[in-house]
Parts: sequence; structure tokens; C-alpha cells
Amino acid sequence: MGGSKLALVCLGIALSWGCHVGGATGDGDIDGDGPHVGDRNVLLADPSQPDPDSGYEYGMTVDEAAVSGCSTSVVSGLAQQLIEQIECMRPGSMVDIRDIAGVNISTFPYLQRAASEGLQDALADGGSITINSALRSTVQQYVLYKWYIDGLCTNVVALAAKPGHSNHESGLALDVGDYSSWRSRLEAVSFDWFGSNDPVHFDYVGGGTDMRNISVEAFQRLWNHNNPDTQISVDGLYGPQTAGAIGAAPADGFEFGPDC
Repeated sequence: MGGSKLALVCLGIALSWGCHVGGATGDGDIDGDGPHVGDRNVLLADPSQPDPDSGYEYGMTVDEAAVSGCSTSVVSGLAQQLIEQIECMRPGSMVDIRDIAGVNISTFPYLQRAASEGLQDALADGGSITINSALRSTVQQYVLYKWYIDGLCTNVVALAAKPGHSNHESGLALDVGDYSSWRSRLEAVSFDWFGSNDPVHFDYVGGGTDMRNISVEAFQRLWNHNNPDTQISVDGLYGPQTAGAIGAAPADGFEFGPDC
């Protein structure tokens, strides 16, 4: 993997997005294309579930993996590194919600502490809740956004926020399978139901910190740690430079992990 990292960044598409070799330059926030709305995602199915028809192969870049099928599981290796990088930058900000009795989750089981405590309160009277998405890394959001913008995987995503703009990246959002059974209990503990356009989605509004820029910064730091000759800006903003780097990054994860 290490021998391919430096070559990846200078792929034609990365160059067209403002790849800078030899030193960091400003990235800057960009507006997404298409009629997306703010920080909202409308998912029609659980994107983390494996796609049996996937053409994914080990060694793919994120861009290659994103079009190999309709599952964000293809970038789970890199996503796990980003979650570890966030913990490195903000120790203790995320907690494992599998420690809460009644939680069933098959994807990354993390929320900010305040949201986790709210979820625990919602389960205080018992029951079992199936969570399809909690903390979502910037690279997973990138894949969803790419599908949305390019008109791919329309059976999975109908709307996607650009990376750095989803509350899932802050660990302050849940997608709940049996949402109708849990809506009243979640709303009673400060989870805000998105509504009929995305009925599985709940945002926690009872506390916590907006960490969406931290999620983007985690990728930027990991990229620079692994690509000393092709540095990008570490500003927490999702712009053309960061977009190009994410697309060219190894879906399975970088050679070197978190950089504190």
C-alpha cells in the first residue's frame, strides 16, 4: 500500500481538483452540486450493509471503491482510522454505545457522550433498539455524497449532505430502523425527529459539540502523515483539495494510522 500512496494523489482527477505537490495551500469550503439541502441525508436503505454484487477489490482508492457497489463497507478500513484519529485529537469525546443495554448496532457504535447519555435515558424503561447509523466518518459521507451527485445507488440514497456537513460526522445523529416505535421516547430525551422525508433520522439537540470540522480535519491530518511530499491544508474545511485527496486515498486505510 505504501508504494502507491504518492502516485494516487496526482491522478488526473485529483490534479483537476487542485492537487498541490510540495506544500499545503488553502482549501476552503465549497458548495456542493445538485439540489441537496444543508446537512441532511435521506437514506432509503442501510448503506453500511455489504453489497453482494460489489466489484470491490483490495487496493482500490476511495473513488474506485465508491463505484464498485452500493455499500459504504468498502471504505471501513479508512473509516476506522479516521475514527481513531478523532479520538486521538479529542480523547474521550466519543463513547461506545454497545455498553448501553438494549442497543443493537452493526456499524461504528459511537456517539458523543451527551447523545449517548440521552440514548441511555431513552432505553431506561427497557426494550431493544436497532441503530443503522450513528457516528459516520467523513470518508463514508464522501461515498454517500458521490452516489447522490453522480446518480448512483438510488435505491440507497435519495439525498446526501456534502462531507463536513452531516450531524452523523459529529456523532450527534442516529438512524433507527423501527423509528415509529422509538420516536416518542427519543424525542422525550432531546432527539429531534427529522420527519417523513427521512423518518429513520434523529438529531441529538440536548448538548454536545459540533465536530463536523474535526471529522474533516482528521482526514487531513492522516493524509499529511502518510503523504509528506503532497501536503494538504489542515483547516477542517471540505474543499476541492480535500475532496481530491479523499477520492485518491486507499479505501482499506493508510499505511500509517493516527497522528497525535
